[in-house]
Amino acid sequence: MHTVDEQGDVGPAEQCRALIAEAHDAWLRGDGAGTWRALDAAERAAAHTTRPSRLRAEVAAARSAAFLRAERTTEALAAARECLHLAGRATHGHRLRHAVSHARITLATYEPPDDGSGQAPAAALAVLDEIAELRDPGLEDVRSRAITNGLNRRLVAAHRHLDDPEAQTAAWIQVSRARTLSEQLRAQGSVVRQAIDLAERTGQWERGWDYANLPLPSGLERNERVAILAKAARLAWHRGLTSEARELGTRARQASVAIDHPWVRVYAYLGGVIAAAAGTGSIRAALLAYQRCTTRAGHDSRSHRAWEVAQVALEFGLSANAARSFLAATVPGVWAERPWAPFARVVLSDAAGEEPRTEDLAAIDLREHGAADQARVHLARARVAARSGHRVSAVLSLQRARLLLRSWPGRVAEQVEREAATLTGTLPATAAQRRVLDLVIEGHTNREIGRALGCAERTVAVHVAALLRSSSTTSRAALAAQEVARRALMVAPEL
Repeated sequence: MHTVDEQGDVGPAEQCRALIAEAHDAWLRGDGAGTWRALDAAERAAAHTTRPSRLRAEVAAARSAAFLRAERTTEALAAARECLHLAGRATHGHRLRHAVSHARITLATYEPPDDGSGQAPAAALAVLDEIAELRDPGLEDVRSRAITNGLNRRLVAAHRHLDDPEAQTAAWIQVSRARTLSEQLRAQGSVVRQAIDLAERTGQWERGWDYANLPLPSGLERNERVAILAKAARLAWHRGLTSEARELGTRARQASVAIDHPWVRVYAYLGGVIAAAAGTGSIRAALLAYQRCTTRAGHDSRSHRAWEVAQVALEFGLSANAARSFLAATVPGVWAERPWAPFARVVLSDAAGEEPRTEDLAAIDLREHGAADQARVHLARARVAARSGHRVSAVLSLQRARLLLRSWPGRVAEQVEREAATLTGTLPATAAQRRVLDLVIEGHTNREIGRALGCAERTVAVHVAALLRSSSTTSRAALAAQEVARRALMVAPEL
């Protein structure tokens, strides 16, 4: 690899291409500032070549890829269009085809936009799939981008539809396809990261854990390694695997040294918070380190990561007020306006034992959240209903939470079961009263119950009156509903 200072004796075209390669290498090692410096120098070198259009097209393609990785979408699309415009005036060769492929990937990643149908636009996928299938030597980086961006387009389009089992199956098929295509390519890291995200969205802990523990190439870029370690640490924390969470979180933090990309740094320091919560040190010191790990703009670009940190701290035992203070200090004026803010306010209120605001509960779109977070919402709703004396509503919410968590064991599932235990209890009743209760639940009258049990109608009435007193209910309907709810919570949901 060349550095900017080593280019003095190299011709302008070779210098330009070496700088493009240096920009790419800088990004992979986590040096964002070095990426932009090298691209600026490459632009200047291109202007002094005998074929400026060709070289400027190559620089524009490199910029489009870098802008896209930095989530500067408008600039990425503009650079991609510039590349295609310049390439139209140049004689095509291998390097120019490489540049044009990069530009086409950038455009296909965002254009045309999704239409909400759950399927990414066919025209965009056709471009990405065509490039992903290329076998030309020297196109490994281009193929990697096409594979990961194509998978991302498919999963983003499907995100709100993933409560449908068929949509889940289709999504996992695409992950498997991308994993096969990415063998021996840099794309493996991004595919694994997206697979873990899909597991969280669909509530499949074991599947996510399997992906998080796949052996990855020794040459995997540091950015992806940090992200995967942090996600693995979070999976371990969710499951209550303390030693694994501690080790993985520590490794994520240590692997981020000298990386300046904000999205990577917040992953790394999320790992640090998880490690602290799992026993490596002070949670408050880890939260402060997270606040200081990047700039205000960097935190704003990943405000949801701050919320993930706050959730870990809440589960560790930090107070809701302390978590609110952390968010206010880390993403001031930002987090309350984010789409996830109503969900965060509900969880914080629930953790504080406060009544969540009705408008926040109503504003939550569950399809935007993973299975465990959906279960947290149902748990909060169950507690609201239970405090109001609406036991049946509470039970229904808890059963919804249980269904979402049937393949996601750990901390949230334990909270749901603790709440269920407070609602089940036992109803003091004699054997005769329980036989009567079984038939009350079925909707039978006292006369019908007496006939079925071979006793007087008056005897049945006495048993029903005793059951009403024991259950603190005032009607047969309320008694039946309460008992059905109690029994429902004693049965595990079917897979």
